[in-house]
Amino acid sequence: MITQGRPKVLHIITRLLRGGAEEKTLNVIYALKDKYDFYLSYGAGFEEAQARKLRDNGIKTRKFSLLRHYDPFSIFFSVFQMYRYIKKYRFQIVHTHSTEAGVAGRIAAYLAGAPIIIHTIHGTPFTKGRNPLLRGFLLLWERAMAKVTTKFESNADVITEQFLGKGVGKEDQYITIYSGVDVEKIKDARPVDLNIPSDHFKVLMAGRLAKGKGFEELIQAAKKVTKREEKISFLIAGEGSLEWKIKKSIRDNGLEDHFLLLGYRDDLHRVMKAADLFVLPSHAEGTPRAITEAMAAGLPVIATRVGGIPEQIEDGKNGLLIESKNPDQLAAAILGLMNDRELRLQMRREGYERVQRFSLSRTLQDMDILYNKLSN
Repeated sequence: MITQGRPKVLHIITRLLRGGAEEKTLNVIYALKDKYDFYLSYGAGFEEAQARKLRDNGIKTRKFSLLRHYDPFSIFFSVFQMYRYIKKYRFQIVHTHSTEAGVAGRIAAYLAGAPIIIHTIHGTPFTKGRNPLLRGFLLLWERAMAKVTTKFESNADVITEQFLGKGVGKEDQYITIYSGVDVEKIKDARPVDLNIPSDHFKVLMAGRLAKGKGFEELIQAAKKVTKREEKISFLIAGEGSLEWKIKKSIRDNGLEDHFLLLGYRDDLHRVMKAADLFVLPSHAEGTPRAITEAMAAGLPVIATRVGGIPEQIEDGKNGLLIESKNPDQLAAAILGLMNDRELRLQMRREGYERVQRFSLSRTLQDMDILYNKLSN
């Protein structure tokens, strides 16, 4: 049982950037900071603006400089840093996010005697696309860490099924809490002017410009689509290390007149309101916030049948599901919806109804209930 007063909660995340895992975590912290004494720590990859905003809102932050993304060795190097910090501040709840922080943070929390250890699974780390040795290593560690994990907070039911199917933990350790968005804010937003011809069909993709998101498939699909439809524009919102490669591929395929890279947008919901269709051809995902935002913005969605996406998109109802790494299917789906206005309107209506289960208010309520239940 936790001592009286506001429970002291430490969130540990590998990177503090502008991704879906970070956004879900920060939304919870900002919304519930009057009920819980939140701290947030992060690894070497971070944005100072994000850290500054946390501090400006009264959230204590700590950088664990030895913790690095895609670096298994950093897990072991950073455990002692985390252990000393957790031991010093005597956190009642340690809540970890992402693979590296999830392993190092749970080891440190267990050694420091933290009474409650929560791990959020934002996506499956041992997917087939990864190096077999790394996949096996991560699976072994997840099985070991399950023994010291009080609760797994999963982003989707299918992720829970994948973990249990691999022998990670027991069923009663899991709870699904979707990554919610502010549905009403997005629904009521005014579209931004993108300076694109009004008669162009606008296809939007949003996400970190990183491997596994399916940008090359989108470019190859666009090459096929533009051979049949000239009045179409493809928009990419996001930033990341692959920006130069994406720009080069667009040039190499002669698609400069059909693509617009928007960079990071803090008004993504307004960009969505200006688009006609949202696509996300990822190779692996949890339950992407961008899809939820697109539904709230009234956009039909084309996405791959991976991770928790089928829990968001019912094929043929509020969007279309395709196989990953398949630009032919993506092109056919884009052309099909582009030329079927009635189907797009139907999907818009279905999306508005379905998005309620992914609302931010629902996420915050579920997280508050979880913290309160475990700490009392």
